[in-house]
Amino acid sequence: MTAKLIASVLTYPHEVLRSRMQDVTLTNGKPLGLIPLIRHIVQKEGVASLYSGIAVNCVRVFPATISTFLFYEYFSKKFESWLV
Repeated sequence: MTAKLIASVLTYPHEVLRSRMQDVTLTNGKPLGLIPLIRHIVQKEGVASLYSGIAVNCVRVFPATISTFLFYEYFSKKFESWLV
């Protein structure tokens, strides 16, 4: 869970930028490139806006990640016991 938390914190701005690049109404219909978009967001909304929505994302993603690892560990031990 710690690894997923670290990965989410490091890569979440990418998710925000990706969704903002799809929203052309952000800049009055004129699409921006990546660097100008980052400048625009930071100037208008601040650096913290790159992490807006991260709590909701964590609530959505963490249970899926935990269940994936639990199922993997459970079934790998079951299959291992069948092979030995």
